[in-house]
Amino acid sequence: MFGNLFYELQNIGSWISSPLTWLALAFQIWMLVDALRRQEWIWAVLIFLFSFVSALFYFFLVYRQSGGLTTRGFELPGAQDRRRIKELSARKGVSPEWRLDKA
Repeated sequence: MFGNLFYELQNIGSWISSPLTWLALAFQIWMLVDALRRQEWIWAVLIFLFSFVSALFYFFLVYRQSGGLTTRGFELPGAQDRRRIKELSARKGVSPEWRLDKA
């Protein structure tokens, strides 16, 4: 029983063809990039060395605690800039829908 399990663990073809392996690798890369962006160097090294297990720990201990899933969802490029322009226009009392030809 254990002989077959060890053989399957050593068989690299079964690892490459498994979709779970690819999902775990994508998750690990996602968490590694996030740790590098936040300059969490210790976490980045741990995720790189210990792969999926440390990526899971990082996800629950750092990423979720900082509001990573709730505040930074997908948004179109430039959406943050548009919000900032509207905020500054409201402060100055100018309509954000101005055009250059009206100036």
